[in-house]
Amino acid sequence: MMRLARRAVVGLVIGLLASSWGMAQSLFQEGVQFIRLKEPVPVGSGDKIEVIEVFSYACSHCGHLEPTMEKWRATMPKNVKFVGLPAIFRDSWAPFARAYYAAEALNIIEKTHSALFKAMYEENKTFNSIDELSAWFSGYGVTAEQFKAAFTANGMEAKLQRVMELTPKYEVEGTPSFVVDGKYKFDVGTAGGMEQVPALLNFLVAKAAAERGAKS
Repeated sequence: MMRLARRAVVGLVIGLLASSWGMAQSLFQEGVQFIRLKEPVPVGSGDKIEVIEVFSYACSHCGHLEPTMEKWRATMPKNVKFVGLPAIFRDSWAPFARAYYAAEALNIIEKTHSALFKAMYEENKTFNSIDELSAWFSGYGVTAEQFKAAFTANGMEAKLQRVMELTPKYEVEGTPSFVVDGKYKFDVGTAGGMEQVPALLNFLVAKAAAERGAKS
């Protein structure tokens, strides 16, 4: 009886998963909610599926999406490596890209990423200089001097240059946009709204993982 019960449970789970996948496939279609990049971009995520968010702290749409993304990152599939790519579509966005990489180098990005969006788009704080940014970041376990040093460190220019080179390869023209496993891209508009982003991310992660499995 117990074996039969277990088989029934397993069958139910498999059925639910198949049903969910079928529903997702009918909801999300290539060429509609997402596109396949013309040229795949190599990933550096090893066995994990790379999920890139192309964003900017200077982008209000990114700020409004961040609470949704914060929740998704907390529950994202275990086979995912999440990567932030701070876009530089305008000269005024460059300091915010520097700030992201400075926080990353100082190992405080987990504390500051959502908090900076909140400061800008909920608390209406403005940051017009390195001094103002340094003063804000100094509230997260580093000194203003440490932040300034990371902000202007050797290697920063190379990181910014890499952003400039990768953005067109990902066929990204606006923020926020997402690239999954170096080959699928979408944005909030194509997804159908902010509320659809987590489901579409999960769908593309599953799709990319299945394709990797098929190749191996």
